[in-house]
Amino acid sequence: MAGATRSPERPAVSYPRRLSRRHLLLKSFLGWAYVGIPHGLVLYIYGILAGLVSFISFFVILFTGIYLRRFFEFVAGYHLWQLRVEAYVYYFMVDDYPPFFTGSRHSANLRVQYPKRLSWGLALLKLLLGWLYVGIPHGIALMLCGLGVLAVLFLS
Repeated sequence: MAGATRSPERPAVSYPRRLSRRHLLLKSFLGWAYVGIPHGLVLYIYGILAGLVSFISFFVILFTGIYLRRFFEFVAGYHLWQLRVEAYVYYFMVDDYPPFFTGSRHSANLRVQYPKRLSWGLALLKLLLGWLYVGIPHGIALMLCGLGVLAVLFLS
């Protein structure tokens, strides 16, 4: 498509040459214990803090038009960590255990481009009408994609 803009987000999971069957069984039956408990607890607290930082960032963007770099990196780090845990436990895409630090190397990665300026008008529009013009159609599409993923996981 000519003139199409590239998405500033780039989730990537490198395709493994071979996955271990033992890891698959271990993740299937005990993944909730050895990954879900430590990562789940930390991600729960991290998610609450990321939500709080996003709430504060909304007002910073509304008044200044700038997303503070530290706040941006904090929220992006949360989504990176969540992606790594989900790729390991839920989707069985990688065999390497997700690290507790976002700066370390892993098979699953998320690159998010830092926005230099943001529109305060769009921030306000997203707050007031975001659920209508983004939430409903994307929610339906994500629900259908999720059902497709569950069907493929069940059949494979």
